[in-house]
Amino acid sequence: MNPNEEEQKKKKKSGIDYANEGINKSRDAYNAYKKVQGVVRFARGAQAAAEGAEAATAAASSVEIWGPILVIILLILLIVGVVIIIFGGGAQAGAAPTCTGITSSAQTVSSSAPVSLSENGCTGAPTYTWTSTDNNGSFSASNSASTTFTPSASDPNGTIITITMMVCSSQNSCNQYTTALTISTGLCTDIPGQFCSDIQCDQESPPATQGSGTCLTPNTKHCCGSTTFTCPAGNYAACLSGQFRITVVGASNAMLKKIYDVYALAFTSHPRYLALFKSRTPTFTFVNYYNQNGAFAITSGNGDVLFFLGFVNQASAAFQSFVLVHESGHIIAGANPSLQINLYNQTYNAGVDRVCFSRLGILKTYPAGVIAGGVTIQVRINETFAESLADTLFCTGTGTCKSNGVGGAPIPNFPSTCSYIDNYIKTKVL
Repeated sequence: MNPNEEEQKKKKKSGIDYANEGINKSRDAYNAYKKVQGVVRFARGAQAAAEGAEAATAAASSVEIWGPILVIILLILLIVGVVIIIFGGGAQAGAAPTCTGITSSAQTVSSSAPVSLSENGCTGAPTYTWTSTDNNGSFSASNSASTTFTPSASDPNGTIITITMMVCSSQNSCNQYTTALTISTGLCTDIPGQFCSDIQCDQESPPATQGSGTCLTPNTKHCCGSTTFTCPAGNYAACLSGQFRITVVGASNAMLKKIYDVYALAFTSHPRYLALFKSRTPTFTFVNYYNQNGAFAITSGNGDVLFFLGFVNQASAAFQSFVLVHESGHIIAGANPSLQINLYNQTYNAGVDRVCFSRLGILKTYPAGVIAGGVTIQVRINETFAESLADTLFCTGTGTCKSNGVGGAPIPNFPSTCSYIDNYIKTKVL
């Protein structure tokens, strides 16, 4: 082999070696790349893990912050829901049933003469519950629209029993109504339209009819029935004196007629009222001046009445009638003080019919502004009784019993609103 061929062979061999060496280096570079790529992947994984850890930490921190807030929000929503259920449910239940009142077959009752009771004008289809203040009394049906009440046989005569009717809707929205009954044991005055007289019934002026029942105090009294009063000759001064024992001084003939007409109508329908009134012989004196406090009339302790000029010139005809009856209450109470004391004790002092009283403790239709000398307990008793008599006689319907002068306040549906007072006057005075 010549030197040139050998040199050529060495060059070829050297090229192959270089090629192999290049291949090996390329392989080594590739493997190194792979290792770097793994490191990069590991680094990226570590970065991702770090970012995940950071997110988790942030999430955990967020939970620590928002967790209690979410709990509070949930509690608020729960409370709101409960309120909606309670008050919203109440609103959905609708108004409680309303009634005109209670209808009673009589105002007096005894164990031998029960009273029939029924609802009056109730709206809807309510449920009924009847109760009474007589713990030993009984109802024939305590959960019906009508029932019969029988009191205990041991209840003393004159006891006033309050009957309550509760009416409720299906959602238990309720209203209650009351009426009062008086225990009767067959006395003359327990029968409406009858009274006890010291003289024979036919000797009354004008003559009265014979009544039924007994007069206990004393037994010599006569039980008389109703009387119709007239004054045909038009001599009203003489008729007032002869029939009602009233002497009038200083009044015109028109005023004499007014006084007679008011009392004749009231006494004809209520003979017991007349009998109580005639326990006194009052003098009505009309004066020519006004009362400084605005009063229309004042009754003295002996039953005499002073009528001021305001009664004649300022009072309407209707209010004049009311004042005449009011003053008659003072006349009756002067001779029978227990009537007004018992009424006040059984109502205001006992918390009964309190809605009918003013903040001064007087029946609130009365104009307390006319009182001179302050509102004493005796004034409260006196004016409440006299006002109760007038309200019971004149406020008989379901309308409003108007206030009587400055300072008074109206009472809607007096017989129902002031049921105990109304029944007391009807059974004790009228």
